Amino acid sequence: MIGIVGSGIDALVVAKALLARGAKGAVTCCIDNLRVPLYEKTPQELTNVREQAAQILIDRGADCLVVASHRLSGLDAGDFRQRLKARGIECFDIFSATAAACMRGPAARRFGVMAPPATVEANAYGAFLAGHVPSAVVIERSAPLWISFIQEGIADRPEIRRNIKQTLRPLLVRQIDTLVLGCAAYSVLSPFLKQKAGKNVRIIDSATELVQAVIGAGFCEKADAGASAERQSLNILATRIDTGFEHACGKLLKGLPGYPPAKRLSIELLPLNAALSEI
Repeated sequence: MIGIVGSGIDALVVAKALLARGAKGAVTCCIDNLRVPLYEKTPQELTNVREQAAQILIDRGADCLVVASHRLSGLDAGDFRQRLKARGIECFDIFSATAAACMRGPAARRFGVMAPPATVEANAYGAFLAGHVPSAVVIERSAPLWISFIQEGIADRPEIRRNIKQTLRPLLVRQIDTLVLGCAAYSVLSPFLKQKAGKNVRIIDSATELVQAVIGAGFCEKADAGASAERQSLNILATRIDTGFEHACGKLLKGLPGYPPAKRLSIELLPLNAALSEI
């Protein structure tokens, strides 16, 4: 079973992509959507969220763990992966997969990073690229409304597309040659962003890079088509269930074979233990 740790819709976007690409067997999302935004949390609190979510998934049989949240994946990721590997569990995190993609291909000199405010404030990509590509120029810009557009299923409206175009324009004016999508959910906007950025700008989609890493490790049956829906299942565990979250699930999973199901989507409420409830 593939277990996905996320703070919200990031986990659902990655889950949909994995199922569409032939994930073997079940995919289970452990979504901590009660204590968001995560940027208000200390590093220790974020570590607690990741560790406890990972343990919940491992207890349910996960042999592959995927961290879809940038905030949760940037914490001593190498040590976290090594500890899980020692237990026979493969682990992939979105920041490491995306950072590795930044190092591949043509040598970029001007990186533009679009991300939620917390990721921009953390300067994760700026610090990484400064250490690995000293000559690179990194321009980071936050897009605080994009998550809401995607979650509400309104990202294809003309007025929303205009907002996205205006948000992207300052990066294009500074002649970036690589655009990094520093949020898994932004993958939903990738086709539109490619159109607006133009053919001379390379797009690095963090969700796609994470999924490709999982595929490369053999946890998906094939890279060109989804497996039979009968052989797959999607389980959603969340710390909060409300109509807004159920609506977002339905919007994001639309188009995936078997989803939305004929009956109401099954979402399991995660009980909070003492340690998690203190976060």
